[in-house]
Amino acid sequence: MDGGHKYDAPEPDDETRSKGYSYAVLGILVVLLMVLVATGVVPIFDF
Repeated sequence: MDGGHKYDAPEPDDETRSKGYSYAVLGILVVLLMVLVATGVVPIFDF
């Protein structure tokens, strides 16, 4: 990560798990948006 920086205290497992889920949901939303833009469902530029 950041040059081997150690955190002051390790995060609890449930906090890490919820953070992982939020990143997964965010990633899925980004991929879905990219697919919609690529297929032309969501127009970014109105020509």
